[in-house]
Amino acid sequence: MQSICKYCVQHITKKSPGLQCSGFCQLHYHFKCVNLTVDQHRLLKSVPGSSWKCPACAVADANNSLRTAATGAETATNISSAVDVLEAEDGESNIQGSTKIFISMRDELRAMRRSQEELINSVSFCSAKISDFEKSLVEIRSTMKELEKMKEENNVLKKQVSDLNLKVNDIEQTSRLNNTEIQGIPENRNENLKTVVGEISRFLGVDILDKIETVHRVQSNKNNENRPRNIIVRFNSRELRDQLLASAKAKRQNSDNTIRRSIRRRVNLQRPIIINSYG
Repeated sequence: MQSICKYCVQHITKKSPGLQCSGFCQLHYHFKCVNLTVDQHRLLKSVPGSSWKCPACAVADANNSLRTAATGAETATNISSAVDVLEAEDGESNIQGSTKIFISMRDELRAMRRSQEELINSVSFCSAKISDFEKSLVEIRSTMKELEKMKEENNVLKKQVSDLNLKVNDIEQTSRLNNTEIQGIPENRNENLKTVVGEISRFLGVDILDKIETVHRVQSNKNNENRPRNIIVRFNSRELRDQLLASAKAKRQNSDNTIRRSIRRRVNLQRPIIINSYG
């Protein structure tokens, strides 16, 4: 169906092209009827999405725009006032919120400072303990060195003691070579062993009274307590001991009775007298 121009009420054809108003009326017009040139008509047709309004709709839209602008200004004023109120309220709210945030941050900083102080105290305590441990370690090392030194000295002393024991044993063995054992002399509570040994030596023809270092009896024999304890005589020389033993051996056959008679005044002889080397 062909459209009809609003102005000339003639059909719009290809030879007489027209335009449709994009405004309120939505009517068709010959472009010549609304004073458009051929170039303007071609431009509107060639640009996609382009629109055109008839003069009546254009005036109506302009009036509506003016009324809208006035209403918009009033609305803008109201909105501005509301915004100012909201900004004031928001400002107070923001101040309160900022204060709360500041207080929270302050509390957190204080807690961090306390934690930092506790950490510093802990580090100081650990440092002091480490210092004490190092001092103790130095003392322990010093003590260990002293112990090592004492150990070495102890080893030296042990060797010296061992050497001394060997020397003492040698001396004892050597000194025992000067000993003589006399058996069969009865025991007397008030006996004088040097006198008894002197009488025996005089009988044997050996002068030993002033050459005796020690004379004593040995410990009692538990197996035979009735037997008198032997007498040990130590001379100051081995030659004197050998001389006494040789004389006793020469007179062994009759020495028992002779010696008995010689010392009968002092002791009661009940056993034979035997003179041997000791050691």
